[in-house]
Amino acid sequence: MTQLLFQDALLNCYASEMKKYCMEKNIPFKSLLIVDNDTRHLPFIGDPHSNIKVVFLPPNTTSLIQPMDQGVTAAFKAYYLGRTFAPAIATTEKDTEKTLVQFWRDNNIYDSSRTLLGIGMMSQEVYKWYLEEDIHEVHP
Repeated sequence: MTQLLFQDALLNCYASEMKKYCMEKNIPFKSLLIVDNDTRHLPFIGDPHSNIKVVFLPPNTTSLIQPMDQGVTAAFKAYYLGRTFAPAIATTEKDTEKTLVQFWRDNNIYDSSRTLLGIGMMSQEVYKWYLEEDIHEVHP
């Protein structure tokens, strides 16, 4: 997401949907939008709309209020490292003359793309597993 895309989504999607929602519920059109402190969310100074107040979270606090992200990220990193280094370790153990540096030099775009494809499929599995197993901590 770019700054321009964020501002466009905020003004043309979020604002119109909030206005419609408030009209349906017969409540005043006033909204507080809390966003993380990502530089892509900072395209403007002040409030972009007269009825929408935008508040930014302090830096490095998003993971504190979204604890599931911490677990998903940790699990993904563990799977990523395993998926990335397993072939390297297997190759260097099988071929004692081949060093880790030589393995990475011999690694080609095809090998890397297969690893990335596996990581993409794996990330879906990690997220699904994490939601199924650890959602109980958040919602028993």
